[in-house]
Amino acid sequence: MRIDEYIVPENVIPIIRNKQVLEGMPENTPFVKKEDLVVLFRIEIPSVTEDQISLIQVTDEIMESWGMSVQDIYEKSLKNMQERDYIKIYTMDSVISSMMFGTEEQEVSENVLEQIENPFLVVTSKNHINGAAHVCGSRCGKWQSGNIRNDRG
Repeated sequence: MRIDEYIVPENVIPIIRNKQVLEGMPENTPFVKKEDLVVLFRIEIPSVTEDQISLIQVTDEIMESWGMSVQDIYEKSLKNMQERDYIKIYTMDSVISSMMFGTEEQEVSENVLEQIENPFLVVTSKNHINGAAHVCGSRCGKWQSGNIRNDRG
């Protein structure tokens, strides 16, 4: 396949970043602001030679070529992530233990989140693509757990 054949809304995923990342972004970069975070949009392009993916930043021009608004792209990217079961929220302790000792990471459900006192959480993709999308405390984790998994706009 040619690269432009992958540039379709079905390949868009959300990327969570601190709002300060906007300072270095081109002005034609669509985003959604959520508290002190921003959601950017990237297009997944599978690698031909390795079991990896590349990411292309969605721009206003790409969004316009699809005839979609920022809200449309946001909703589509969340739907894509849900369908692919990509979103994972782990405790920071389990991520560090996994890296150091090879133990299993502990995925956090809403029930577990309510029982942990002041956890540090890592929000990432199932394959840890782009590393940790965000490291946060319990207040942030409750917002992300509820909104990323269930957001409808």
